[in-house]
Amino acid sequence: MTPIRISKPNGKSWDLTKADVAVLQSALPDSIYIQWSLNDTYQVQFTAWDDGSPAYQLLQIQSLVQVDGQWFVIKQIQPDYSGGINTVAITGTHIALEYLNQHRAYGDLTHAKWEMNGQTLGTDDPDAANNVQLTKATPQKIIDYFGLKWTQDAGLNFKIHGDFNESQVNLNQDLQWKEVLDLILSTWSTTVIWPDNQTIHIYSAIEFYQDRGHRIDYLHDTSEVQLS
Repeated sequence: MTPIRISKPNGKSWDLTKADVAVLQSALPDSIYIQWSLNDTYQVQFTAWDDGSPAYQLLQIQSLVQVDGQWFVIKQIQPDYSGGINTVAITGTHIALEYLNQHRAYGDLTHAKWEMNGQTLGTDDPDAANNVQLTKATPQKIIDYFGLKWTQDAGLNFKIHGDFNESQVNLNQDLQWKEVLDLILSTWSTTVIWPDNQTIHIYSAIEFYQDRGHRIDYLHDTSEVQLS
């Protein structure tokens, strides 16, 4: 496990290229735990003791922590005091999921033409702004439709992996960004969404579950293996 890095966002900005970063030395190694579940949970948990360092002082709500190469936003802090030592138990949500929950998406037809009931609508068609319904769409089309706002507001990147059949999707909706991904998941139910910092990968099941020849050897790569 790589060292835990802490950063305090500048206002509402989460520009990680400009963030001041401190390394936390007081995290208890056995307490560091990353939890991921398919298309649902991606969070980190760990406990740190007060060593008086600037990094420990940065452990605050909405601060950023980097664990194993991924950035998380601190959402819960549980203080404790035992044996004369102050400790805090930290829970953080993956930064990409935090972005998705905080923003709304609005369809933008200024950069494309779309289909409604089998007919192509241009940007000068009044129905294009008020009554758009895609009769044929893919996840890439949905991302493109909302992608202009996403890129401007937060710098998120989206990458599609694998092939998806076209399906009927209604884009005439005011959605949170997470709801846009939920729309993809509800239309293509075997889709796997994998956040990698500020890049969100969208996989077809065939592409995600390939045997890539990777393995973990007990007592070679890891000291513990738990299967369920």
